[in-house]
Amino acid sequence: MKTFASLMLLVSVFVVSFVNRSYIGLPLYFGLFALMPLWVWMFYAGGYRITPERVRKVRKEPFDCSFMATRTNRLQGQTEYGRLIVTPNTVDFYVRSKHRHVPCELAWTIPVSRLRSFALEKGDMGRYALTFMTDDGEVTFGLRKMEDGKEVLMKALGWDQVPGYGPVSVSGEAADAPSFDEAVRQAGNKRSQDI
Repeated sequence: MKTFASLMLLVSVFVVSFVNRSYIGLPLYFGLFALMPLWVWMFYAGGYRITPERVRKVRKEPFDCSFMATRTNRLQGQTEYGRLIVTPNTVDFYVRSKHRHVPCELAWTIPVSRLRSFALEKGDMGRYALTFMTDDGEVTFGLRKMEDGKEVLMKALGWDQVPGYGPVSVSGEAADAPSFDEAVRQAGNKRSQDI
């Protein structure tokens, strides 16, 4: 579908750009303009969109909570598009498979027992950033729609409340250092004494 959509989009742009509209007729000419968004949607759906039905074909355990999501793979330097599955046992991220006969494949997974907390923040253009705090660090996913997202995630994970990420403690040399405001005041006082 992705190849067909990209070919049709290319043909439509070529015809609209280089063929005289009086030669092909106004209805066909403007009809190609109307079809271009369809080709773009088909390209997206064929290349990136993963439906829950696709995941159910490869995943044995049932799930109720899933979201279309993106994740930036820092090792490869590219954004992965897929579906985030949240259950009381695991959080899994599925992406489109490189093999045609496999609907999707698991790209990232973590047991819920290794999750410490999560944060959900609204970003630009109605998008959301979902960050899972784990024993090994943080993993962030981009989501489009997350109305009442915190409650939905807590219910899917089987949590009554979002646990804190842990107390912040300062020790050693940092504990003896002045606060930033105090350090700025001391630097200002020192400069005025030097003058």
